[in-house]
Amino acid sequence: MNVVFWLLLIQLFVWLGLIGGLWLVLEVILQITLPVTGWLGTFLTGAVRIGTSAGLAVLWLWLWKKIEYAYFWRTIKKSRRN
Repeated sequence: MNVVFWLLLIQLFVWLGLIGGLWLVLEVILQITLPVTGWLGTFLTGAVRIGTSAGLAVLWLWLWKKIEYAYFWRTIKKSRRN
């Protein structure tokens, strides 16, 4: 039962992270506009939006890796004791 609980918590984190990330991209990041006019402003605004979204995705993947790595080694240590 304990294994199922931890896997359920990990899955809950993943879903909440995806939903939160989607909300951040749609409501915050896509609303970013730089006060520069012309094609340079459009280019810089797009670059900032893409860079911020990519940074958010990398942060989420890094957190996911850390959680899965910790869970994996905790499970391995538990199985050695038995």
